[in-house]
Amino acid sequence: MSTNTVTDLSAEEWAGLKAISKTQHNTVYDGENSGTATTDTPGLGKTVVGYSYDPGKKTAEFTIKEKPESVPAEVIWFALGATVAHVSGAAARTY
Repeated sequence: MSTNTVTDLSAEEWAGLKAISKTQHNTVYDGENSGTATTDTPGLGKTVVGYSYDPGKKTAEFTIKEKPESVPAEVIWFALGATVAHVSGAAARTY
């Protein structure tokens, strides 16, 4: 499926990204810096994204593993970009 990489992501921003997605979307992470993040959206279905964060390189790679058929990958990447912008204070990035 679709993969994207976020660069220049500090450990604090990584923690903030995870905290926001947990709070706003009930996303469940199965690991600290690598694993899968699962979000179940009522009425739409489940989205599963694999992730791997490297604090030394300050990069996070995301791969959509499962998503509702009705949700384009671009919507997921837009939401990720908006969350990264929120935690970093930068302009929204498109991935």
